Order: sequence, then C-alpha cells, then structure tokens
Amino acid sequence: MTNSVRVAGIQNARILGDKEANLARGLEWVRRAADQGAEIIALPELSTTGFFPQRVDDAFFDLAEEIPGPTTDRYAALAGCLGCHLIVPLFEVDAVHRTYYNAAAIIGPAGVLGRYRKAHIPAWSRGIEKYYFAPGNVGYPVFELPPCRIGVTICYDRHFPECFRHLTLSGAQIIFSVNNTASKRSLHVWEAEMVATASCNGVY
Repeated sequence: MTNSVRVAGIQNARILGDKEANLARGLEWVRRAADQGAEIIALPELSTTGFFPQRVDDAFFDLAEEIPGPTTDRYAALAGCLGCHLIVPLFEVDAVHRTYYNAAAIIGPAGVLGRYRKAHIPAWSRGIEKYYFAPGNVGYPVFELPPCRIGVTICYDRHFPECFRHLTLSGAQIIFSVNNTASKRSLHVWEAEMVATASCNGVY
C-alpha cells in the first residue's frame, strides 16, 4: 500500500424507491468527496433504492438491476472524470437465473471491476431481507486498486469474523463495511466489532 490513501464514506439520506433522485444525490456526494481528495469512495448499502426490506411488496423487485447496468454506467462515467474508485451498493438481479442480491459494485475510472454480494442475510423482527435477497455466491473477493488492495462486506456480514479473515488472508489492506444501520444499539455494537476486527486482522 502507498504511504497514504484518502477514503470517504457517504451515508446520505435516500428517498425510498426513487432511484433517479437517489442516484443524483449519490453522484453529487461522490463529487464532493473527490473534491476533498478522496481516492476511494464508498456509498451506503442499497444506495439507489433506500432500505426497502421492511415490508413485503413485490413492486420493489422492479428496482433491481444488473451489474454492469444503468446505475454503474453513470458512476463509471463519473469515476472516469474524477479519477477515483467507487463502491456502489445496490439491489442486483442476475437476469439469467432471476436471482436477487444485496450487492456492491466496485468501480474504477475504466468501469466495473467486479462485485460483492452480501453473504449473510438476516431475519429479524423489523426486516425481511430473506424475502428479497439470496445469500451471496461470489465469496470474498479482493480488488487490486492503484493505491491498495480492498475488500467489501455489507452490513450484517460484520457479525461474522470469517468474512474479514478471508479478506485479510487474501491480501486486503482496507475492508469497507457498507451499511444501513440506524439504531443506537446497532451503532454501539458496530463500532466495537469494527475496532476488534481491525485489531485482530491488522487491517483498516
């Protein structure tokens, strides 16, 4: 890894189900982060749709898209102009198998470099993610970017130490854990888990 890497984490408010408005907001926040020198910029979980798995509504399946697809094309064009790398979480559909994932696209100035699909799908009283998302099937890929090697996890993955161990053993130097966590309890647990994980694995 180079001596220093400037990263940015974006956790902007989203309008539930309004992909175009959320995309416009995301693009603007990416520009702001890049203007401050960020080289790797991560957006929040389900950045284009908002966190919709709080009720059953099959209309939400219409919001899913492929990777590469319209959203990643827009972010790739911006990354090309700004010369940065992006982590863009979105609702992905595998159109061939009609399978849906809570995913994140890793994008550079030349386009989509790959994806991560959330491996651990929770079932809890206020969320029904398992209705919408299949468990990820791409393992824990590491992406070689010019400044460093990175890995990605998504929200609930943070409770499972093996995610981070796999990424560390595969050479990740920075692991981005994108999320849509809001409650005080979750944030408290999140921070403790992240500090312990970073310390145990010797990564950021």
